[in-house]
Amino acid sequence: MNKRTFIIGTAILAVITTFMFSFTMINDDASAKEIEKTWKHIGKSASDNDITLTIRDAVKDENGIHLKYVIMSKKNIHSREIPETIFEGTNILINGEKMNAGTSYETKQVGKGEVIGFIHITPENELPDHYDVKFNADSVLKQPGQWPINFSL
Repeated sequence: MNKRTFIIGTAILAVITTFMFSFTMINDDASAKEIEKTWKHIGKSASDNDITLTIRDAVKDENGIHLKYVIMSKKNIHSREIPETIFEGTNILINGEKMNAGTSYETKQVGKGEVIGFIHITPENELPDHYDVKFNADSVLKQPGQWPINFSL
């Protein structure tokens, strides 16, 4: 292989790599925008023991269900007091049947008595296109109680 062929081949490879990288980034941005468009406003709350849990929005994608939530407490919440598991004893029913799923949380304190975050629910089985969700937590921020919230997706 001569030097000219090597340089041309390298240039073509660089152009193809740049194009593929740009295309991938555009697709990632488009996917994120499509998910953002599909968020459904829920706006339902449940209160117990001076703590209010609100499910603001929900979306279903190929990975499961994602919920945006807010926790408001009449007591000050210190960031060091926020447990790794915000909700304990959480039951999620889909069309009346208990859902076997993995659940993860992202949480951020935004005020003295306010926490916001996401719940990511990854079911073991495929979800139907439309369904009723019954969400109930037996404990929020290690405070026992009942926080039932029902909605449809």
